[in-house]
Amino acid sequence: ACGTPVVTLPGSFLRSRITAALYQRMGLETLIAADNDDYVRRALEWAGNPTRQAEVRQQIQQSSAILFENADEVRCLEATLRQLMN
Repeated sequence: ACGTPVVTLPGSFLRSRITAALYQRMGLETLIAADNDDYVRRALEWAGNPTRQAEVRQQIQQSSAILFENADEVRCLEATLRQLMN
């Protein structure tokens, strides 16, 4: 939270795929692991690179509008709700 980047490993349930989906929207695919071994590799690589951590924190803060100020997403949700009500 609050711009703190984490390595994520999407699973089969929605709750384990949310961070990956957000990262994809923000162009942060390097933080999405493909499997358990990849997760460990990325986490160790990430933990040992404070410069990269700072860069990605800044990228997350700059990209927050993609997630939270997206009028297209609001219109899509609105259209879906209208369809459900009709």
